[in-house]
Parts: sequence; C-alpha cells; structure tokens
Amino acid sequence: MTKPIKHAISVVIRNSQGQTLFALRSPKKKNFPLIWSLPSFWVADSETPEATIARIGAHKLGVKGECTRLYSEYLDKVKG
Repeated sequence: MTKPIKHAISVVIRNSQGQTLFALRSPKKKNFPLIWSLPSFWVADSETPEATIARIGAHKLGVKGECTRLYSEYLDKVKG
C-alpha cells in the first residue's frame, strides 16, 4: 500500500548580518538525533512552499520573512 505523499521543505534563513540559522534536532528524534540541520517543515495540504515559509516564520520562529528564491523541489512517494 502506498502512503500519501508528504511534502516537506528545508529553509535557509539569514539575518541582516548574513548569519544563517541552523536547528539542532531533538535527542528524541528517531532519525538523526542531535544533528545540526537547516530548519525543515511539513507543507500543509493545498499550501505552497512560499506560504509555508511565511506561516512558519510568523508562528514558530517569531520572524517576518519572505521566500526570495526557491532552489529546488523534490517529491517522493513513500511506500508502506
């Protein structure tokens, strides 16, 4: 059985001084615990990656931002 496609994004967030935000994964995560990575988020149904960035920036990170460039997009079906 094929599971529904989940769409996730990783974002590069830079401040006005050119510093980049990285996130430390929780030690409770099954995959790659305690690894530094770019912030990653699930895209909600019927939401664009740009809308996800705006939503997450405001609600999760407390920052206002915009998507200035979409580098690439990759979708993969996950089999159960």
